[in-house]
Amino acid sequence: MDLSGMWKAATVDSELNRLGTAKETDDSSWHTLPVPGHWSQDPNFRESNGPVLYRKTFNYETNNKAQDRTWLTLEGMLSQAEIWLNDHYLGSSSTYFASTHFDVTNYITAENNVLAIEISCPQEKTGQRAKRSITGSLQTGLLAPPTLPGGIWKNVRLQTTGPSAIKHGRVLCTKANENKGELALRLVLDAQQASENEVITKVYAADNSLVAEKTAIHMLASGENRFDWQLDIEQPKLWWPAALGSQPLYRVEVTVVDTASTAVSDQKTWRIGFREITNNKFLWTINGERLFVKGIASGPKQYLADVDEGEYINDIKTVKDSGLDMLRIYGHISDKATYDAADEMGVLLWQDLPFVGGYATGVRSKAKEATRLAVDFLGNHPSVALWCCSNLPNDEASIGSTTSSQTPRKRLVTSGRHFLPTWNKSVLSSTIKREISNADSSRPIVHYSGSMPSPFATERSDAHLWLGWRSGNAKALDRKAKQWPRLVEFPGGIGSQSVQIADWGRSEPSWVRADLDAFATYVPRSAYPDGVSWAHATRNYQAELLKSQIETLRRLKYSPTGGFCVFALNDSEPQGGYGIFDTEGNAKPGYDALVDACRPVIVVATTPPQTTYEGQKIALDIHAVNDQRTPVGQAQVQAQVSGAGWLHRQVWQGSIGADTCDKIGTLAFSVPAIIGTLTIDVELVSDELAITNRYHCVVIPAAES
Repeated sequence: MDLSGMWKAATVDSELNRLGTAKETDDSSWHTLPVPGHWSQDPNFRESNGPVLYRKTFNYETNNKAQDRTWLTLEGMLSQAEIWLNDHYLGSSSTYFASTHFDVTNYITAENNVLAIEISCPQEKTGQRAKRSITGSLQTGLLAPPTLPGGIWKNVRLQTTGPSAIKHGRVLCTKANENKGELALRLVLDAQQASENEVITKVYAADNSLVAEKTAIHMLASGENRFDWQLDIEQPKLWWPAALGSQPLYRVEVTVVDTASTAVSDQKTWRIGFREITNNKFLWTINGERLFVKGIASGPKQYLADVDEGEYINDIKTVKDSGLDMLRIYGHISDKATYDAADEMGVLLWQDLPFVGGYATGVRSKAKEATRLAVDFLGNHPSVALWCCSNLPNDEASIGSTTSSQTPRKRLVTSGRHFLPTWNKSVLSSTIKREISNADSSRPIVHYSGSMPSPFATERSDAHLWLGWRSGNAKALDRKAKQWPRLVEFPGGIGSQSVQIADWGRSEPSWVRADLDAFATYVPRSAYPDGVSWAHATRNYQAELLKSQIETLRRLKYSPTGGFCVFALNDSEPQGGYGIFDTEGNAKPGYDALVDACRPVIVVATTPPQTTYEGQKIALDIHAVNDQRTPVGQAQVQAQVSGAGWLHRQVWQGSIGADTCDKIGTLAFSVPAIIGTLTIDVELVSDELAITNRYHCVVIPAAES
């Protein structure tokens, strides 16, 4: 029975706090809110921080057998909820992405049932030990939507099982090769009374043929009973990311049978793929094949209850079509449609747990529960390649390097957070990591993300450098990599903000999450005569930054770089943001720059200087990067420099290895006696390929150099 629809709702005050959940309370004058939905979408609740009390009155007619049980299933609540039915307190929930189940067999009646749910979703504070809600980037961080997400955002249902019900369950692929696949299964059964049950496990291939089966008899005690077992599959078809192969998927079906009545008591199915993933110092292998991982981050959608699953599927398709291998689910757990689509299309997922910034010490128990539920929810998906325990444990203020507005003392404190122990890094993240390790040994784990590598720690973190946006020069990545190779093992902060095309005023940008210091440093509004030209400049700057840094990282393929993650796929606010798409789904120039830089085969030059002068000697190394599993046969690479009628050309011939970066040669020249722009064109031609690339630098008078 589906209880979705219009519910009565009111903001909790002192009186409702005492009487609001009581069955006899008169709610006829209350406002109504849709379920699923978010209360900030309604004018009557738009400014409310909660708590908000939801009530639903309903009748329940059923043909259940005497031994059947009725369960209340709440599929998603944001974020902290207390639940009552007919004056009986059922329990609480603090994990927004997981379903919550309550046995209401003894509390529900045929008529006039009253279900009351009080939900809190307070505005989160910032600071090292400030946050208490486990909502991640739904509320905080660089990709958080600007609206409050509070509400019952998924369906509420009544469901029926037999006397033994599946309370929790998970399926993990713990081993996969061409000869054998191993599945580790866990089931938590809730038994109404002591009884004997038969648990039947079956695995089906995509053509619905049965490939494995196992049956076990269990004596259940009244209450929760946990069982773990393993199932072997002979000669499974392996699941691969799209760049390496196909994506065969299997169906796992677990049926619980009450042996006394021989009736099915409960049943659950999962979809699984057989693959093994390793990550050693951010060098990835899938089924023993190494892969240079090209990724992009994606934040949560605004108003989750309104998002059609087609939007999630389209994101995965966009990632695949862009030549990328991975989508980072940034600071949140996405909708099931995301994971199903990634499984089917061969897109790897970097899965953040929903911890962004600094958290209060009191969240440890809730964090452990959320971690276990995340493994239950996502463990079977072959696309989920990695768990990341927490994001920005140093707090959002200390991302990358410091900004120009910080005092010297503040800069010292900010830098120290990256290298010294903190509660969030050393305690909370470690707690989460232990919980994941115990629950899922089949995947790599990143302890925390967005912290600079420490010489005192062995834990790996994807450094968020933000070169060319929050610090330094966008083209300084090559130099940084030589100075500190560990910085570029897997950079996770590549990008800049850009704005929508509009006639912006002189005081812009001013929206909530605009990086004011970064705009002032790299693309100041004051440098442009009108808002439209400034808007285009922000987008062109973003595109050039992405091109330069992606090409540099691909030149460092496997030595030391194992991949990268661009920030980000979509803007989180209409005015602008880090996305290569705006909130309406329109592509910015950064999208084309990313697609070009992420082609399977590219030819690149060392980033030329922005300005040069007559007589300066320039030497640019030319590289060909091939991500394909096959070599490029006889090919010709040509590089030429031209400007104001002057031309210099060099040509090389040879083959390019499979899955490698080959240095072709060095383009060397002296800058001619011109004033203006030099254009550097690089071209790779073979029987099957014709690839070009272009760079520019400006020749200025020697006296101004």
